[in-house]
Amino acid sequence: MNKIDEFLFKISGYKPNINDGQFIISESLLSKADEAYNQKDYQTAVSIWEKYANLNSGICLVKLAGAYWEGHGVPLDYIKSFKLLIKGTLLIGGAQNYFNLAIGYQLGGFTDKNLYYSYFFYTCAEHYASEDEIDLRNQSKERKDEIYKELSNDDRQKADSLIKAISLGFEPAGMSVAVDLIETL
Repeated sequence: MNKIDEFLFKISGYKPNINDGQFIISESLLSKADEAYNQKDYQTAVSIWEKYANLNSGICLVKLAGAYWEGHGVPLDYIKSFKLLIKGTLLIGGAQNYFNLAIGYQLGGFTDKNLYYSYFFYTCAEHYASEDEIDLRNQSKERKDEIYKELSNDDRQKADSLIKAISLGFEPAGMSVAVDLIETL
């Protein structure tokens, strides 16, 4: 990090992450927001998350999505929550985040129902689940296998290609569906 970036981080709590263009919030600010949220001081938490979500902090986008989903400190808004979750998840990943997106696309309602996107995100959740998230991995695999049966022939071909690419070592989150989704935001 250069001196300008160090200065910005010191005074504001964020720094640019060169690799993906998102801003990383300092642990102390994130802890402050999380503590405020846990103490039901939603206004403080949301103000911090909004500030850094506007700077493309993936973690703040996901946390703000949760606030909109619950209606804590902001109006209840499932559609806005889902859009924030998409953007945040595409920046930071996370098996649980991918799983939540998969459910959203499987059920529809606050987004267009899209079984291939659901299949894709269950695949991501399964792929990125840690050893501690074995239940999430298993549940993702089961749901993915169920959805596969409902896919159109074209979507099954895409699903087969996705699985083949993963078996060859490609990361599922880098697939073209992420690009398609980010363009809708």
